[in-house]
Amino acid sequence: MGKYTLFIDTVSRPGVLLALKREGDIVAQDFYPGQREQAEKLLPGIKYLLIKVGLRLSDLANIEVVNHGGSFTSLRLGVVIANALGYALGVPVRGTVGQPLLANGYQIVVPEYTSEPHITVKNEKLLKTK
Repeated sequence: MGKYTLFIDTVSRPGVLLALKREGDIVAQDFYPGQREQAEKLLPGIKYLLIKVGLRLSDLANIEVVNHGGSFTSLRLGVVIANALGYALGVPVRGTVGQPLLANGYQIVVPEYTSEPHITVKNEKLLKTK
């Protein structure tokens, strides 16, 4: 099935950005907007993302978490959940600045006061249609 990495970002914008990667490719991602609502959205969001793709927590081989910037509370929330999941699952947890996001030509551009992420395509091959 491949090794999956869970990406957690609770600091780059108001809300929670979650993604699943497999071998560097984005499999799925979700964004849950909300100012000061990361605690309520993070664990249910992870559960929903895994269900959407048909995976279980035991399918995760790695966890990446944004560990720079943002408010102290949102930063701490993402790091604590990532570390707790990593410990419980016996998988490595790695900190990242979150930019560039994920892989293969995609990058989240985070305007400072925007409540939604903006995804730009860097890889021109992805712009061509069949």
